Parts: sequence; structure tokens; C-alpha cells
Amino acid sequence: MNCPVCGQEMIEQDCGEVKIDVCKGCNGLWFDWSELSILEEENEKVSELLETVLNSPRTSDANRGPIKCPKCGINMHMHRYRSSKKVCVDECYRCGGFFLDSGELKAIQDTHMSEQEQEEYAQRLVGGMSLYRRSKENRRRSIAVKKFSKYLTQKYTGFGII
Repeated sequence: MNCPVCGQEMIEQDCGEVKIDVCKGCNGLWFDWSELSILEEENEKVSELLETVLNSPRTSDANRGPIKCPKCGINMHMHRYRSSKKVCVDECYRCGGFFLDSGELKAIQDTHMSEQEQEEYAQRLVGGMSLYRRSKENRRRSIAVKKFSKYLTQKYTGFGII
């Protein structure tokens, strides 16, 4: 399998419970469905096996646009990883695979949120959405009032009432 970012060959490495595909060109990592969730927390065997990759500097280009899934060939979707505070990953919505740029697995491990932190984060997002909706609704109302005021001003000044 070839890397979706640099096109180099990816080498499969056994990490105990999972097998990870590692790009020998850019140090990117491919995880088949559910493999990443097994390794998102610090794992000694992974640290020993993939020490070079894990210690590589983080190199993620947010401006590169969507990459193609190396398994399915469809565009992958970039989003924040569910248990990380800061890391965006590429996910294939068809096969469930994840591609991590160099250094992103280490960043996920370093910014890993506990279940309680994930719940609090989700609540903040939901709370923020209601504030956003209210501000958006208030803006719509404000625009409607301005348009109605303009309409009334034009209608009544046109008849010489004002």
C-alpha cells in the first residue's frame, strides 16, 4: 500500500494487538478500522517498535486539501480526533481507516482526554451551539426589523405621512 500523502510504500509493523502501516518516506501512519482507538493511549510496545516515528516532528499541512484513502481511493475527511484536544486526523468514512501525519500519534497520546474530559468537552460544544443558534437568530431578527423599518419608512414617506 502507498502513502496517501507522499506516495511512498508503507510497511506493515506488528504492534501486538494491531498492525500499523508506516510510511518510510514521511513517517505517516495508517490504521485500519478500530486500530487507532486501541493505540490512542500510551503503549510501551508501540513506543519501542515505532520510536523513530513517534519521535518524528509533527508535520501536518492543513492547507493540503483532502487526501485519498489508500484502501478505497475516496477522499478522506479531516477532523479533530475524538479523544484529543488538538489533533486533526484524516478518516475514511467508507472503510473506517485513519491516516495520521508524522508526529500525530504522539500528539494524540500527549493530549489524550479521559472519558470525563471528553464528556465535559462535548457539553461545552453543545452549550456553545445553543449560544451560536441564539446569536444567529438574534441577527436574523435584527435584519428583519431593519428591513421592515425601511419598508415602513419608504411606504409612509411616499404618501407624505411622515
